[in-house]
Amino acid sequence: MNITRASLPMLNTTCSCRREKWNFLGRYEGTFDYWIGLHRASSKHPWMWTDNTEYNNMFVYHMNAQCLKKPEEGESSPGTGGVHSYKILQRNSLRAISPESSAKLYCCCGVIMVLTVAVVALSVALPATKTEQILINKTYAACPKNWIGVGNKCFYFSEYTSNWTFAQTFCMAQEAQLARFDNEKELNFLMRYKANFDSWIGLHRESSEHPWKWTDNTEYNNMIPIQGVETCAYLSGNGISSSRHYIPRIWICSKLNNYSLHCPTPVPV
Repeated sequence: MNITRASLPMLNTTCSCRREKWNFLGRYEGTFDYWIGLHRASSKHPWMWTDNTEYNNMFVYHMNAQCLKKPEEGESSPGTGGVHSYKILQRNSLRAISPESSAKLYCCCGVIMVLTVAVVALSVALPATKTEQILINKTYAACPKNWIGVGNKCFYFSEYTSNWTFAQTFCMAQEAQLARFDNEKELNFLMRYKANFDSWIGLHRESSEHPWKWTDNTEYNNMIPIQGVETCAYLSGNGISSSRHYIPRIWICSKLNNYSLHCPTPVPV
């Protein structure tokens, strides 16, 4: 069976855990701009995180701005490592643009510092409340490595393409199933994080005359109408579409997180 590697974007960094976090932010942020926690007093000062630890220059930066953002796709300059400066998170890496005005930037950083001091002061001043907790004998990671937790579930996004049947077999080998969503929050996450890739999910049916079912044979509630007359469902740019099972696509697996599986019922105190 042929499995083709999909063209998923990757960043070359020396720390795999930081790369995974960066890839997650870069893939999930979509088309919106987001503030991140890097700032500096001026172009002559080093970049600092909000806890005042110094930035390790994972990405190269240039220009004179005081805060950082990720640029839109295709905007980073060749050979720079992708970092420019200013304020927000956008598509492929950090980059720099000139501030609208120095006054606004200093005001912004000043407000952040004041709020930080206030929060620290309150946390010290308020008495710490102690609550009795029931200790669990074993500690479980919520989701396995390379899985993403949302609510009480873990989701896995493949980097390869294959047919629906192989995708389901792969998920079962991970003690999971092809992805199931039970509410709008989960569906919105899947639609956003899959980016521009059509992705197999766990809906299927015997024919166009039969109802859609999940892989555990529970019937789909038609939360979102499924387009087309084929027998296997996938997430597309237009919502949920149907296709023949042998078409190669990337896929999404889902399963309950370990806390949901192993956490005992609380004992009344």
